[in-house]
Amino acid sequence: MKKGALFFFLGCMALGYLASRVGVYSLNDKFLLSHITLKNSPSTTSLVNEELPKTLSRPFFYLDQGSQMYAFKSEDGEYVLKLIKQHRLAFFKIPSSHLLASFLQEIQREKEEEKLNKRLRLYESCKIAWNELRNECGLVYLGICPKHNIPIPLTLYDKLGRKHTLLLDSTEFILQKKGELIAPTLNKLISKGDIEGAKKRLDQLFSLLLLRCQKGIFDSDAFISKNAGFIEDRAIYLDLGGFSKNGRMQNPRIYILEIEKISSKLRLWLNGQNQELANYSTDLINQLQ
Repeated sequence: MKKGALFFFLGCMALGYLASRVGVYSLNDKFLLSHITLKNSPSTTSLVNEELPKTLSRPFFYLDQGSQMYAFKSEDGEYVLKLIKQHRLAFFKIPSSHLLASFLQEIQREKEEEKLNKRLRLYESCKIAWNELRNECGLVYLGICPKHNIPIPLTLYDKLGRKHTLLLDSTEFILQKKGELIAPTLNKLISKGDIEGAKKRLDQLFSLLLLRCQKGIFDSDAFISKNAGFIEDRAIYLDLGGFSKNGRMQNPRIYILEIEKISSKLRLWLNGQNQELANYSTDLINQLQ
């Protein structure tokens, strides 16, 4: 084989290999152990429950991803383990950045500060969830800013079914009760003709929204169709990333408008599913007046 043809062949092989790796990476929702491994974190109070649930010693299987975390479900389907996307919060510092022009150094400082603030906002939101909405979030364990050794390896199976193992103290994680999304839950009840059961679920959902507001907590990502759901006896928040303290939320004039806005798409959806439930959800809003 001529040298030119050999280089062409090897180049095609290299490109094919690279394309296959990129394809697998994409099919696997861009999951890598390095993406959830904690590199460093700002010095803050460790938010860790003392008793480690035995559930964490069993395998977890890929469930889904959000903008901030990967989610895995437990083998028995009772729990969800969330692992923070550390690569989304990390800042790559250019080596010898002090040699850069002053305006480039300023851009780098701003980017670094932006990443740090994003991480701290997430920590603060998780702290609010743990301290004030633990039951309302179905929280079992919160391991943020881990500062202790946990000698239990965590076993994960990714979206492609590949097995991964990492130590719990090398990552940041949240363990929650696994909830069922609102629409599937209500659809099941409607299909069975259990309208009273569906009304009870709506009561639980509106009580959850009201309680959060009355505690003076704002949710910047209040898209309830994907961020809230139900477990056996109550509605819970599935997403912990948008909470912040805001005393204005305790004002009835404010929280009525908030709940009305948050539930508007749900009430519109109910109009197409069951008119009795749609009317009931409107009544729940009116009862807040």
